[in-house]
Amino acid sequence: MRNIRLALALAASVMLTAGTARAEMYIGGSIGSTAMVPTVAEDAISQWNAIAWGPGNDCDSLGCYSEEEASGGLKFFAGYRVNPYFAVEGYLAYLGSFDSYAEDGYGVYADATADVGTLGIAAVGMIPLGSGRVSLLGKLGVHSWSAEGDVYLVDTVYPATVYGTYKESGIDGMGGIGVQIDFGERAAMRVEFEYFAANTDYSEFGVGLLSVGGMFRF
Repeated sequence: MRNIRLALALAASVMLTAGTARAEMYIGGSIGSTAMVPTVAEDAISQWNAIAWGPGNDCDSLGCYSEEEASGGLKFFAGYRVNPYFAVEGYLAYLGSFDSYAEDGYGVYADATADVGTLGIAAVGMIPLGSGRVSLLGKLGVHSWSAEGDVYLVDTVYPATVYGTYKESGIDGMGGIGVQIDFGERAAMRVEFEYFAANTDYSEFGVGLLSVGGMFRF
């Protein structure tokens, strides 16, 4: 919650300083690789164990084994750059399709799939280097996320077999760092790493996105 309040305060302060030199709007897009920690399968086991075996039997405390495959992410963004140092940016991102497997070491294992998407806003700070064509980026914001998929879970001790829908959503903080390279007055390229927190009632996890993309200024 502290990060969310800080991001909103930063965004508000940037918007209040609008009208200073070099104000401009921009749009862009990027693609990249993603990873979720912990996995959806681990979260499914944590949810099941909390119901079947009580609190304290989640994957965080049990040290579940897990593996994951992800399809990669796609992001579209638009922003308003107030001056060479600050901008406010909104984005819509598909963080990928995640296939995961996990087992808790005590007879419970799960296969899970999930598609994850997010919509958010961030305050962006920039530090121009040298001639100003290259800038370091840092961002802090909030996002509304959703994850939907299927879960196949087996408890060999209970015993039980569960097949159902995985569906979670929430509002959490996000942050990122990166580099922006300008090509002339209109076009630029970005390389970024962003982390999107996505906490459920049973797990504190998130998705990391390492991306490369381009943007166009108006």
